[in-house]
Amino acid sequence: SSSSSSSSSSLGGVTFKGANNFLPLLRQAHKRKIANPLPHCRHSNNNTSKKLSESNHDKIRIFNRAIEVDWIGRNISSAEPTWSAHDTSSCQFAALAFPPTDDTLSRAIQQKTFVSSFYTASQCKGAFQWDPDMLITCSKINYGGTLGGITKKECVRESVGGYLVNLWIAKNSNDAPLQCLKQFILRNLTTSQHFDVQLHALETAATNLAHGSNDALFHRMLTQHGVAGGFGGAGFERNWNKVLFTVWSMTALQDLMLVNGTAASGGKNETNKIETAISLRDQIMESDIKSPLTKCIDELIPLPTNVTLSVEKHRWWRERGLHLAVSTMADSVSSLLKSLPGSLAGVLPPSPTALYSVNAVLSQHVNVPLEAYYPGCTQYWQAAGSEKNTLKGFIDAGKHERSPFANLTRTPHVLRQEILRSCSDETSHICPFQTYDLVIELQQVYCNAHFHWFIEIWPRIAPFLESLLAADMPKFAIRIGCNEVKEFHPRFFDLLGLNSSNIELIGSETVFAKEVIVPTEGFGHSPLSNYWNLMSVRSHIETRLGPTIHLDTNKTTVLVIVRDASRRGDGHVYNQQFMKELSAGLPNHDVIPFRSSDTALMTCLDCQVRAFMAADVIIGSHGAGLSNILFARSGGTVLERIVSTGDSGIYAELSYMVGLKYFPIDGMASVEAYLDIIQFAESF
Repeated sequence: SSSSSSSSSSLGGVTFKGANNFLPLLRQAHKRKIANPLPHCRHSNNNTSKKLSESNHDKIRIFNRAIEVDWIGRNISSAEPTWSAHDTSSCQFAALAFPPTDDTLSRAIQQKTFVSSFYTASQCKGAFQWDPDMLITCSKINYGGTLGGITKKECVRESVGGYLVNLWIAKNSNDAPLQCLKQFILRNLTTSQHFDVQLHALETAATNLAHGSNDALFHRMLTQHGVAGGFGGAGFERNWNKVLFTVWSMTALQDLMLVNGTAASGGKNETNKIETAISLRDQIMESDIKSPLTKCIDELIPLPTNVTLSVEKHRWWRERGLHLAVSTMADSVSSLLKSLPGSLAGVLPPSPTALYSVNAVLSQHVNVPLEAYYPGCTQYWQAAGSEKNTLKGFIDAGKHERSPFANLTRTPHVLRQEILRSCSDETSHICPFQTYDLVIELQQVYCNAHFHWFIEIWPRIAPFLESLLAADMPKFAIRIGCNEVKEFHPRFFDLLGLNSSNIELIGSETVFAKEVIVPTEGFGHSPLSNYWNLMSVRSHIETRLGPTIHLDTNKTTVLVIVRDASRRGDGHVYNQQFMKELSAGLPNHDVIPFRSSDTALMTCLDCQVRAFMAADVIIGSHGAGLSNILFARSGGTVLERIVSTGDSGIYAELSYMVGLKYFPIDGMASVEAYLDIIQFAESF
């Protein structure tokens, strides 16, 4: 269901229907639901004031947000929809959607962005597990990114190296590579008596290679090419087209050896072919730019798809395989979002939502009479963990010394109902939990981890900020669900203009709320799935902080994230020598380090945000520091250093949705590679 109100909140242009009046709308929706219960709710609602026996405890139902169930297109185990108008619907929870206004949706779809290779081949193998037929449950999600294809195979073919290999094979499915190889052999090897290459047999092997399985050839060339990593990797240090031709030629020679016998049994001829391959590799890589062989090989280079190359861009393409296309969100490259029911305009996630109920005990679940809502179930691997015990908070309360409910601990479902009844009765004054009038429940896994808090959890209140900041907003608390409230938690609310000194932040302790609101969960490890919450945060903070002015308007700012005080440090990579060489290669740029060891900077969230708002180019290793690119100016450039095969595509997604030029750069890339990528990106 959605609100019928046409009013909207205004947060720097990101507006949602009804969001500036969301609390009254939720209250009204809940009153309507209780006053006009569905048939299956009439019996349940009548029983909420009666004692619940242990024998019918199975009537307590656990729910999860319907928008996630329906949008993902899978049933979530042990979780039922709460919005539907049939007998699976909740009787005690009401939920409303707050759709973006037509203008907001239109501008979002038309937003300019950029498309390149978003992942490395090694990332696809390590982090992507999408299987369209696999059941998605609270405890497992089976993909590691939403950009591009939704299978591992598609991911690898669209990756940095896979894209090049795929184009090269498609262009050279004829005998052009063979002609270059024969030219090399005839011109360079015929005068040496010890080389005995059977050209006819080589032609047969090359023909078989060209007409064989493209998948097999693709994987052979990709794994030997050295580009399973990012831009600037070993395979890009020289002309990648030459490298691919060399790999193709060595593959053909290897197949020739298999035709004529193994090296062990073939004797001198097979040894000569190995030497031929080695000589071929060395001579190709060292060949002069004007040599006939180089000219032949240059004819093999394919062109990137949907891109017109200038002379300078062609040089970057030929040497580094760099490619970039200007696009819009309407031409989404997310096959996953396009395939899911409920995606707005077929390319963006569904509207922000809020769940509401009254007289609730908040622990690992939002508990109301006969029902419970589990807020920790998101579309994310291991998101739920083992935190699914709706009775835990009640049992702990019953065990307290001199608890009036101690005699019910052996019948926990009855204990649950009696505590709910007692806490809800304002005349009883007996409630084992601290009581709040209104609580916004943000409980979600990994709330103490910086990235997860920054990108998944904290932004969940953003669509409703105008209401939360209004003078007539009732006093409320925010329950974050962490074992402890850390120093950085309140700073984020201060950044939004919500004075944390006036808002009580609750950790994981069990509390009673007369009213509770649960905003849409944060869709872990997928910023694009959390699009509306994140863009609301971005828009609001841009408006609150105002424009950031460059100190030197004639220079471009390059911000280098240096993790010199982190568990995954990279100070040895982004060291003084790197900064010196990068600055020398970019004379019209200010290269500024953003150091994790800078205590003053790390404790000033406004300062961090302003630093990223002022940056034109951002460089950093995969890690939480890159979350700040949420505030980077559209049209800027991001170079993410890929550290391991398990690095997910979260910052590729974040860059794409903000409108940044994104390049996953190899962990061992040279400074020259950084320079080339930056200069290439700035040509757009």
